[in-house]
Formats: sequence, structure tokens, C-alpha cells
Amino acid sequence: MARPYRLPGPLCAAALLLALAGAPPAVAQGFEEAAAAYRKGDYRTAHRGFLGPAERGNVLAQLALGVMYDEGRGVGRNHAEVARWFRRAAEQGNSWAQNNLGLMYGAGRGVRQDDAESVKWLRRSAEQGHDRAQNNLANLYLAGRGVARDYPEAATWFRRAAEQGYADAQYNLAVMHARGDGVDRDTAEAARWYRRAAERGHRRAALTLANMYRVGDGVAEDLAQAVTWYRRAAEQGEGNAQAMIGFMYEAARGVPRDLVQALKWYALALSRRAATSPEMREIAHAGRARVERSLPASELARARSLAREWQPRTGTDRSR
Repeated sequence: MARPYRLPGPLCAAALLLALAGAPPAVAQGFEEAAAAYRKGDYRTAHRGFLGPAERGNVLAQLALGVMYDEGRGVGRNHAEVARWFRRAAEQGNSWAQNNLGLMYGAGRGVRQDDAESVKWLRRSAEQGHDRAQNNLANLYLAGRGVARDYPEAATWFRRAAEQGYADAQYNLAVMHARGDGVDRDTAEAARWYRRAAERGHRRAALTLANMYRVGDGVAEDLAQAVTWYRRAAEQGEGNAQAMIGFMYEAARGVPRDLVQALKWYALALSRRAATSPEMREIAHAGRARVERSLPASELARARSLAREWQPRTGTDRSR
């Protein structure tokens, strides 16, 4: 039932964006003017403005330059420059820069690939309480990259990030409890962490929690709850959840029978934009064929229109 652990994500610019949204005055000479240009989308002016403060040791300006070189805002993309500016900020103790530099060493991006250096910088960030670094460090313990493989240590770092509300870590900790990796196998505890991740918009957690409610694994069987969580994941574009909620509507399990809704969700699960497993694609394909044989032309047209007009909802936390 448990899906694979969620691996380290891309470089994180959240700290920079929050800082630039309301940078305090007189942070450093020239910084506020550069931040104002950045907010306006005038990235070339912002880049020129950040250079002086960054060279004088302003951490936010250093972060800004790292992100701008990473995303190609006002300058050409240059991974070596990304690493250079993140290193300057990381060496001053900035946890966001330390996390990003650790990810760059892990991927060999802008620096030579070095798992030991990745662990070093992620640990420095994690020990400061950076939730993403804690999750990323835990994944290195799971994989045995730069450190000896150690599931209990991985669980420790996942838990520290999960308790701060980081959805990826909550999901990963749930997987560990579901499998008994580094912790006692406890499906009720797994369900508790899946729920916390799902409530923060983690669509895989919502899908897994729905499956648990459907079969009564770690929670009491409750088809209405299963439908609630399948819908939450499906509305975020989770193809397997779309196939399952289509089936629930077709079979009237936990929800009144509605073949128009069933066909809509089956069609979405089979669309090119849905990442649907082969098994779930088979279910959706067979279900779509059954429903299409049962519906009159007007209802077929309505279901297809609903599928065409559908747009995914964005979760409250990163969960792709």
C-alpha cells in the first residue's frame, strides 16, 4: 500500500521570496532598491543592485543572486554561479543556503558530485531546524549516500521535519510506520501521519489514506471517508485517485451512483496529463467503456465537457 518515499526536491527559493516581499529598510546599502526592482520584475536592475551588498556579505543578496542564476532571472543560467553565491551565504550559517548547497553537491550541479559534502551541508542546515534539510538528510540515510544506511536515523530526521508540519516528511514518516522501516510497524500511526500530510495538500498521502479507509487498514473501514480523500487527491491531479473515485461513483461505494461523474474521472485518469499506474489505467479504461455503453448521448456529452473543463487544484504544500 505504501508508496515510495518522497525524494529531495529542487532548490528552494522560499526564503528569498518571503524576504523580498517585505525586505526591511536599510538591510544593507543598495539592497532595498534591488529588492524593489526584483518585486517589479526588473531582474537586470535587481541583479546589478544585489551585487554590491552580496560582495559586502549581505546574506539575502547572496541568496537572491543564487536564485537568479538558478532560474535565469536577469542573467543567463549558471550553476557554478549558483553554487558560489549559495556557498557564501551557507558559510555565514544561512540554513536555506546550506540546504541548497547540500542538494547541489548531491546532484553534482555546479560543483563536483560529492555525497559526503552533501551530507555535511544538509546536516548543518538540519541541525538549525530547517525542515527541508531534515527531510533531505533523512533520505540520504535511507539510501546510504554519504553515510551508512541507517533507517532509525532516517526516521529521527523525518520525525523532526514532520513535527514542524513539513508534508513531505510527514508522508515519509507514514511510509516508515507502514513498512516498519526503522520504527515499529504501526498502521494506525501511519494513518495519522498520512492524514497530517494530506491535510497540508500532499496528494499521495491523500490517495494512500483513502485506500486505508476503503479496506480498513489502520483505520475503521469508512467508504465515505475514502471518497473524501480520493476526491482530495483527484482534484489535485493524482491519476490513481481519479481512477478510484470514478470506480466509487460507478459502483455507488461511499457516494450515490453518478455515471456522469464516473465517466469524467475515468477520462481524466486516462488523459495525457495524469500520472496513472498501469493497473489503475486498466481499471479506468474498463470503467470508461462500461459507462459509455450505459449513458445516453446527452449525458456522454456532459461528462466529456466536464472532463475538458476540469482544472487541478493546487495543494497547500509541495507534493508532486
